[in-house]
Amino acid sequence: MEGIRVENLVLINLGGNYSPAQQPIATLRRADLIARDILISAAGAQDSQRLGYARSLAFHLANVEGQARQHKGSFGALRFSTDRQRLELDSLRVQPVQNTSTGSAPRLTLALPRLRLTGLKAMQLARQQLQADSLILTAPDVTFIASTSKQPTKTKAIHEQLPPWLRRCVLRYVALSGGKCGCPA
Repeated sequence: MEGIRVENLVLINLGGNYSPAQQPIATLRRADLIARDILISAAGAQDSQRLGYARSLAFHLANVEGQARQHKGSFGALRFSTDRQRLELDSLRVQPVQNTSTGSAPRLTLALPRLRLTGLKAMQLARQQLQADSLILTAPDVTFIASTSKQPTKTKAIHEQLPPWLRRCVLRYVALSGGKCGCPA
């Protein structure tokens, strides 16, 4: 047998929780997925016109919450489509978890009503490359509070953290509409 071919895979109204004894925890209220022309084989894995073995992929996630380390996050909706070459994220929130034992740790608070990537070349993601025509951020509200610890930090700079996941990023147009950023002392 050369592999398994599935013409259409449709999953509707899935949900779930992930709550091990330790962090992270996650809750997904609703997920819908449509994958077309799936080829599960070595050839399907090597095909540069496929993402996750599928020629076409679309999904919608709604009401997602999660927690990792000193922060918790949530978003209202995430929509993705390889055919429309689009990714949209609505109502993203990230907040520090209140914990007196980690009071000296750096903290980030983020509210992002909308993020939109258009012209997204999703197949490039498998090669650790993000390529899109536009990134549009609507009214982000970001507050970063630096660590109060006098100890030197072992955190790597962002350009050193990305290479395991993202080697290249090409955006033709970036738009930021409204928003504010703060770094209180």
